Amino acid sequence: MTFSQGLYGGSPITHFDTTRASQILANLPLSAANRRLADYWLELWDGDLLPLRARFSPARGRDLLPGIMIQEIEPGKRVCVRLCGTAITEAFGCDLTGADLIAISPDDTRESRLAYHNLIAEGAIGFGVRRSKTRYGMAAESQELHLPL
Repeated sequence: MTFSQGLYGGSPITHFDTTRASQILANLPLSAANRRLADYWLELWDGDLLPLRARFSPARGRDLLPGIMIQEIEPGKRVCVRLCGTAITEAFGCDLTGADLIAISPDDTRESRLAYHNLIAEGAIGFGVRRSKTRYGMAAESQELHLPL
């Protein structure tokens, strides 16, 4: 499996604004589903303040739910999965709800994964492409879009 990712707009929240977020997302090669999720996320902003988790309703995009994971990030400590869609559960072979993604990561990747998620918590947008093979040996590609709330 290969995975490439990048951070976009990784400045602290106080310097992150709706216009900048819109520009960043417009330049990413998002799938139709991720584009819909990004557009919904942009609607939730209050001026130039990042959306609050309380304003995000997973039910609004019910058809997107299988591919949504909501994480609670405690900067410098842990990344707890609060909601894990069925497509993600199937891809990983287990339901990650309640898991600390840092604790279950390989030891040699924990520090970099925690640093990455800390930047998301500070207002960065993360985007990645995961290439793997299905259990039937067919090539598969999926996108990850990390949006701060």
